[in-house]
Amino acid sequence: MNCEKGIVYEKIISIDEINKAMLEDNENAVIIDLCNFIDIESCFDLIFDPPESFLATCKKYWEDFYNEMMCAKPSVPTFYACDEDGTLYFYHGKSRIRVSEHFKSQGKTYSELAAEAIRFAAGVGKAAAMAS
Repeated sequence: MNCEKGIVYEKIISIDEINKAMLEDNENAVIIDLCNFIDIESCFDLIFDPPESFLATCKKYWEDFYNEMMCAKPSVPTFYACDEDGTLYFYHGKSRIRVSEHFKSQGKTYSELAAEAIRFAAGVGKAAAMAS
């Protein structure tokens, strides 16, 4: 008899006997009987909750790692560039947007239009902006 962790095995079967039974195409009942003594649950470690100090250390490690990673992350590159054919593109990361402005050459500039839109959105309106 073989004892391990309080388990008593009535017979000792080698892996060779199990392999031989498999190769001889024995019935499943014979193979199951050969493997019946194996206590599968004894093959695994007990599952338990880790100590709170370990969990706190892990949490701090991952928070520090995440914060460091986010600080080191480069900002998304944004820029304008002209293509070979003269088309202007705005790049934001991997996105490319074709720029086509349709302003009259003698009309208002973009900065004047933007300032007017900001004043209007703020409730000042066009009349109040012209009065000043």
